[in-house]
Amino acid sequence: MEIIEFENQQFILDYFNDCSWGAAKFLYKLIIDNKVEEVLGENTRIIVLVNNNEVISFATYAKRDCILDDNLYPWIGFVYTDKNHRGNRYSQMVINHIIDRARNDGYSNIYLATDHIDFYEKYNFEYIEDRLDIYNEVSRIYKFDLK
Repeated sequence: MEIIEFENQQFILDYFNDCSWGAAKFLYKLIIDNKVEEVLGENTRIIVLVNNNEVISFATYAKRDCILDDNLYPWIGFVYTDKNHRGNRYSQMVINHIIDRARNDGYSNIYLATDHIDFYEKYNFEYIEDRLDIYNEVSRIYKFDLK
């Protein structure tokens, strides 16, 4: 297994398109429509854990996510592990990769918005608050201290 950055690899694009998770299909559409940076911000990176040409887990490292607040960035978003590979903490590998990158980029915190409860705490994320996201749904905002 290895962690790679998405750079228009067709097998990853096909995975996003065929994925049963709606957010993966949304990410696929952003890629196809060339709107990733317009929506998620400049220098957005899609980080993917793969085994040969099989997608295991992925997430984004971006300036923006579903919470509109220019004071909170960067964000980990679109965190997903394939249903056939859950229970192995593969998303933690991807999240840790993004955390290391954000730390190396000089950030002091990184954020994550989700509807999951008692999931990201096991990765040492601190719950901050609930807010309405851009879809008018309640999202839990978490912060990870990179210091």
